Amino acid sequence: MFPVNVLRTGLLLLFLTLTALTTSVRAVVCTSTVSYSPQWCAQYYTCGTMMTYSLDRGTCLCNGGLAPIKSYVPNCVYYLAQQQQSRCDLYDFSSVLAYCDICQSHYALADPVTVANMQYSQKCVPSIANCNYHTSDYKCTSCTTGYRPTPNFLACALVIIGCSSYNNDGTCQTCYTGKSLSNDKKACVTTIPGCSSHNADGTCQTCNSGKSLSSDKKSCVTTIPGCSSHNADGTCQTCNSGKSLSNDKKACVTTIPGCSSHNADGTCQACNSGKSLSSDKKSCVTTIPGCSSHNADGTCQTCATGTSLTYDKKACVATIPQCGSHNADGTCQTCEAGNSVSNNKKACVTTIPGCASHNPDGTCRECDSGFSLSSEPEVLRPLYPGGLLPLRHRQCMRTVCGRVQLHHEPNGLCDMRHSELQQLRPERVLCTVRGRVRRVGRWCLCALR
Repeated sequence: MFPVNVLRTGLLLLFLTLTALTTSVRAVVCTSTVSYSPQWCAQYYTCGTMMTYSLDRGTCLCNGGLAPIKSYVPNCVYYLAQQQQSRCDLYDFSSVLAYCDICQSHYALADPVTVANMQYSQKCVPSIANCNYHTSDYKCTSCTTGYRPTPNFLACALVIIGCSSYNNDGTCQTCYTGKSLSNDKKACVTTIPGCSSHNADGTCQTCNSGKSLSSDKKSCVTTIPGCSSHNADGTCQTCNSGKSLSNDKKACVTTIPGCSSHNADGTCQACNSGKSLSSDKKSCVTTIPGCSSHNADGTCQTCATGTSLTYDKKACVATIPQCGSHNADGTCQTCEAGNSVSNNKKACVTTIPGCASHNPDGTCRECDSGFSLSSEPEVLRPLYPGGLLPLRHRQCMRTVCGRVQLHHEPNGLCDMRHSELQQLRPERVLCTVRGRVRRVGRWCLCALR
């Protein structure tokens, strides 16, 4: 048989264990430094009537049963309660008896004491998000990984890389050298030169005066007047209305109508099809065929080789030799000195004195009043003193041969074939006309009247 004392002890332990399972305590633990007494029961346990201390059982009793532990900690879910005194082989929980083990939702243990890898506290405080260690004055002194206490220790702020000091609301106050604070104060980003306000994603929101934001928002470049969108390399991407981008993309210049490529100085480099660049490069005018250099008013300045400028400068026509001024239809208006315009205006011929209208072949078509046409395309004229020279152009000469009125030749040489006299032989002509004459072959040299 078992000794009576051993049996009694076993029954007592079974009873205490069953009792512990029906109470709102965390566990049945052992203590090694507690001296059970009525004072101990009064301090840690509660009873509505008479609390007694059972020396035999080593517990505080209320109405014959185990007394419940006092609820010292508001908002606590589980307490550490002493139910018996026995030998402590591993841990001594005497220092945390009646402490809270687990707080209600949204509460945390304040200044907790750790025993056997468990935390206990005499106070539950409102929990601070991401806080590892709460204090009894409702602050947090240690946060979880990736967070840090705010300056007032009332919150855990997300660690901002590059931030040297924080605000109480968790935002960053100042950044380390080389970093700039984002406009929402939630990031420290690499400083963009010339940027006055940075975004949290590292881009720039606004630039300093004289600078413009690049299209990718990663640079502040020198402002190009008239440019609506800049590239990161400082060139312009698009210009404002009424402006055109220069070919080097470094300027926005006033648009020249018809210009396909503008220079940075505001001139045009190339015009659209059907247009030509003016000599001052400030206009694109309708192309004049054959014109090598146009004026800004649309007229031609110079024509290509083999063509000439018309008098109104609006066309280039085939050059008529010795023509001083051409018409737009390709005819000649005036010839150079010593030349006359042919009757069809398509040639300039050597001027025949007394000729009112010249043929394109250089002969005379009509004489001035008081002059008559010669009959042959090749005649003789005197070479003074003495002799005769062939004339290869028909000329108009004053009538000088008496009554002969038609077909007078230069310098008074009269064609007897058309006179009232008869020609005896082609090579010999009888000159009997009044006046002084000298026969030369079939020609009569008549003296002036």
